[in-house]
Amino acid sequence: HPYGFDSFYDEEKETGVLKFLLEGIRTHRGKSLAAFLKAIGFIIPLAVPEDASTLTAAVVPTLIREFQSPDEEMKKIVLRV
Repeated sequence: HPYGFDSFYDEEKETGVLKFLLEGIRTHRGKSLAAFLKAIGFIIPLAVPEDASTLTAAVVPTLIREFQSPDEEMKKIVLRV
């Protein structure tokens, strides 16, 4: 059984929670997007530096876009991620 970051993604099968989260970040908006951002914000620190860098690069464009929104709650969530 995998532990730590490995439990969130299976590279051989290209499946897992991480794939679902990244897909959700690309497709959702509003409160549901906030939930996806919170979840991935807790997972990124568990990754080895190379994987964390890749995940961060995938999420940053969304974070920048959402930080520019007028929604104050979304801005707070973006700052936490």
